[in-house]
This record gives sequence, structure tokens and C-alpha cells, in this order.
Amino acid sequence: MVSFGSPVVEKRVIWKNISSSAVSHLAKFIDKFEDATYCMRTSNLGRRLIEDTIEDRSVAQKNGVKEPKTEVEKYISTGIFSSDKYRATYLGGGVSGDAYRVQVEGTTKYVIKEAKEKKCSDPIDGQGGINHEYDMLEQFKDDMKFQRGIAVMKTSDGNYFLVSEFEEGQPAGINGNSFNRLSQENIKDTLNILDDMDRKWVFNADWNLGNIFYRGDRNYPKMLDLQWAYSMSEAHDLYHFVPGETETNMVTFEASSIAQYLHHLYDHTGSKTETRNFLKMYLMERARHCDTSNRFESLRKAVYENPTEDVLDAEILRLSILKNHNRQFVYVDKSSARKLSSQNA
Repeated sequence: MVSFGSPVVEKRVIWKNISSSAVSHLAKFIDKFEDATYCMRTSNLGRRLIEDTIEDRSVAQKNGVKEPKTEVEKYISTGIFSSDKYRATYLGGGVSGDAYRVQVEGTTKYVIKEAKEKKCSDPIDGQGGINHEYDMLEQFKDDMKFQRGIAVMKTSDGNYFLVSEFEEGQPAGINGNSFNRLSQENIKDTLNILDDMDRKWVFNADWNLGNIFYRGDRNYPKMLDLQWAYSMSEAHDLYHFVPGETETNMVTFEASSIAQYLHHLYDHTGSKTETRNFLKMYLMERARHCDTSNRFESLRKAVYENPTEDVLDAEILRLSILKNHNRQFVYVDKSSARKLSSQNA
């Protein structure tokens, strides 16, 4: 690999227990790793060149994806990059960045997010940007129930890489060929964590299934990806609440995770009874967290404590609407991005 000469020029460390040598080795790896992602960004090579069937390869080529010719291109096209003792594998891309799993001597240790251009705001300093996510990881660094941030690194080319600890666990619902069930204990723990976030006056509009990892009933869930976590005072700029509804993280958890999980559960089991029983259990647990000082929440508590079949029907309809129109409820457009930017100025 030929270096384009873009060493790490700035390192801000979150996790103070990581050794300085480990940070230095990470910085050296990122210097080389950036070269590979530069090739990926500026070539017609696909992130993951499909090689399973001739038909898939033909479709990829028609869409402008080239066949890899060199060893470097083969690494890039399959989303894998290796250097010394490090090996990075492309996990996927979101609105603001691409994520890679990083192994050190065969052991998965880190997740690296590389910032990329966004349509609505600056990927570095704008809403949901790398620097904001760094600040949120810094805020929750002492809470083991949240993803552990390690450092953010800036290269001389102005690219930013956010390094976090790789977290064990699985998202709830259908994950590839497997299905991970949400137990009553999982629900209790998750709602307690969200309740604690409310008390800290922090709101996250992005509690989707992929952002919460579960590791059985003995361990707390691990809360991931805080790029859309902001002060509760800004909650209405990030989520469309019902008039009079309490601003709480549980609302976005229901809209993004519970609504989706119910569909996963029914698709997996084919059982309406099992799906309704799960919803009933969830509502009864949710009732324990209703803010009775709020009229809307007080009514919710009274209804959820012993939900009837009619209540289950109504909640299934409500959650189906939230699932089918998720982007309208959990979405940040250009106007709200500008509004938040001006408020934070």
C-alpha cells in the first residue's frame, strides 16, 4: 500500500485506561487504513463486490462496479483491509459514516466509524456529526451500559475517525438467519436505562433494533450509537410527539424497536397469540414508567396496567402506523438541522 501521506495529527481520548502505545498503534493503522478508504471513495469499486453468482456479478458490472485487479483492490472490493496485526472489515454505512470492525491479532477489539458527507449537515461539526457523538460518548463514558468510546482521530487530510470498543451481543428480532428474543428481563432493563437517560435530560431519537445489543438475562443491554442523542429540550426537533405527550426515550424505543420487533416476532413464529402476549407484557412493564404528573401518561398507565383485548388491538394499530411511517416520526430534515445548529451556536 502506497501511503498518500495523511498521518493522524490530532487524537482526543475518551477512555483514559487505554495505554498510550495502543492509541499510537491505532493512529498508525488509521493512517494506512485511510489510504484504503480513499481508494474506495474515489474508484468505481463496490464496497462489497458481489462474487457469489455470475448473474449478480453481471448486474454489478452494469451498475458501474469494476472487477478488482490488484490485491489491494480485492481487499477494498470485499470491504476488508489488513495491515500488520490489524484487520478491518466493512460493517455497513449510515447517514453520517461508514463503520468497520477491527481485529487485532485475530481478536475483535474496536469499531471505527469514518465520517462521510451528509445531505443535511456537516458530518464533522454538524447535527449528528462525529464531534457531537464524541461528546455524548464522553458524557456516558463511566456508564458500562453504554458503548465505550475510545478516541476520535483527525488526519492531516481533515478526515475524522471515531474509535469505540467492540461490544458483544445481538440486536433483538431477526438477525440474518437467527432470531433473538426479547425477554421480560430485557424489557425491564431497557426501560430502566431509558428512564435513567430521561432523568439525565438526554434524548435519543434513534433507539432502533440495531442500536441496542442484548446478551441474555444476566447482563444489562448495551446501548450503542449516540450520534442523535441531544438535550431533552431539543427533543421536539428530533421527534414528532403527540401534543401533551411526555418527552421520553421510551417513545422512540417503541416507535423504532418495539414496533419492528412485533413484526419480526410474528414473521418468525406465525403466532398472533404469542405476539399479542409479548405486547401485553411490554405494556404492563411500560406502565411502571409512566409519569403520572402528566395527564396523557396517567391515562396511559391506567390502560396499560391491565390491557384488554381492545387495548391490544389499538396498540397494534398504533405501532403499525409508527413502523410503516417511521421516517416521518423519527427524521431530521434540513430545517430542523438548521434550527438546532442556530440554537447550539
